[in-house]
Amino acid sequence: MKSFFPLAISLSAAALSAQTINVIPDGYAKKEGTGYQWAFSKYGPSRCQILFNKSIIKTAPRVVSKMSFRKDGAYVSTTPAPAHSFITTVSIASSGVPDADQSAWLFSLNRGKNFTTVMSKATVNWPKVVMDGKTQPASFVVTWTFTRPVVLTGGNLLIEIDTNTSNGLYTFYHPWYVDAVNLTPAGGTNGTIAFDATRIGCNGTNRSYPSFYASPATYSARPGALMRAYMWRISMKATAAIGFLGTQLTKSVDLSPLGMTGCKLHILPFLMLPMKLGNPNGTSYMRAYGHVPIPNQTSLAGAKFQMQALVVDPGANRANMIMSNMSTTTLGSALPSTGYRRGMMFYSYGSDQNAKVLTWDHARYYTTFVPVIRLN
Repeated sequence: MKSFFPLAISLSAAALSAQTINVIPDGYAKKEGTGYQWAFSKYGPSRCQILFNKSIIKTAPRVVSKMSFRKDGAYVSTTPAPAHSFITTVSIASSGVPDADQSAWLFSLNRGKNFTTVMSKATVNWPKVVMDGKTQPASFVVTWTFTRPVVLTGGNLLIEIDTNTSNGLYTFYHPWYVDAVNLTPAGGTNGTIAFDATRIGCNGTNRSYPSFYASPATYSARPGALMRAYMWRISMKATAAIGFLGTQLTKSVDLSPLGMTGCKLHILPFLMLPMKLGNPNGTSYMRAYGHVPIPNQTSLAGAKFQMQALVVDPGANRANMIMSNMSTTTLGSALPSTGYRRGMMFYSYGSDQNAKVLTWDHARYYTTFVPVIRLN
């Protein structure tokens, strides 16, 4: 008679492997994080993307069916964090997800190849907790069970969380903060951005903002990074936006003869950058985002270029087009070969807006403080 012990041992090992519990980032299972996060635990409606490089995911379970959070153990408030509920959708990807240094302001560009919704419009409860700073780290008190377990591939991990309220209106619960870790190591320098008060833009149909701005984000203006260029204070009537990178002209060119009254071209473009319009947070103006990779060459550190943008703004003038101001970018130091940021979080939330926040593709904010998460 054959022994079944080897088979039993193999099956037991497989079961334990499937139930492996892992805390991300690695090393924080029993250690307090270095900060706190709040976008999905405090505000609704909101959308956030949490991105972890695979280098900080050491022993993630192959199959994930639950995700847990803990309160920040170091934050102190005399006001308890109140119990509340959000209608929550969670999606996960682990294949084709970009490294944090290459991640984008547009949610759709970060979702990889196997973006899967694992929990859809479920009511999740955040319990009342006392933020007294006495227990570091705190216990994982919030656990979400997925209706569709997901298989991780071992690559970078993306977790997207949509929260909403029962009436779709904006609300927040102070001070519910989850434990988080800053995933930007020390070292290196970011780029810098400067504006010239004499190189301004021209009036669009949004008269409350006669000049709109165009520049890269300082943290992404480094050789080796995906530079994130953005514009803000764009008229709500705008239909298209194009950014230009170039060198500053000695004398700006008046575009009034072309029907763009009061507009000037301040740069000699060498690169055209299509940009996507959006209206994060339902404000009275729009933003636009575009991305361009910067070669990882150390010789580019300190290099300067200018940016200006054109926006199609029907009714602004005879040409229905306006120009932004000019910004000057100085690139920071090149990224190390191992990368710089090991995680990112992008998010937008709705202020007195409705559930349309969950359809926006534009992140309004970013941070390298990402939540400590337990997967099992």
